[in-house]
Amino acid sequence: MLKNAVLSFILGATAYVAMELVFRGRSHISMALAGGICMLILNILFTHMNISLFTKCLLSMVVITLVEFVTGVIVNIYMNLNVWDYSARPLNVLGQICPGFSLLWFFMGIPISFASDFINNT
Repeated sequence: MLKNAVLSFILGATAYVAMELVFRGRSHISMALAGGICMLILNILFTHMNISLFTKCLLSMVVITLVEFVTGVIVNIYMNLNVWDYSARPLNVLGQICPGFSLLWFFMGIPISFASDFINNT
């Protein structure tokens, strides 16, 4: 449904930027786009798959990490905007993603799951 897709995108965009403002003190429009895309994808997956909360958390970790990587390659490497740089973190990939943040994205699956349920039941 278009309404649910729009709500998902807006919620994801807003939440991602809010998290960055709280924890980093700044954000970038690319983070709003990445957050919106993540929530949209996850809401579609969660709506069409009958899966456990643990599996939703795994999917959240994978989807958000992949979207963050693609966004980082485009925004930070190709466009050279330097929105973030994880190169000082252990086991980073091209300075765009790292296991520590992937673990955070796993746990974000919990509120994302509840948000998806809310969106689809309104």
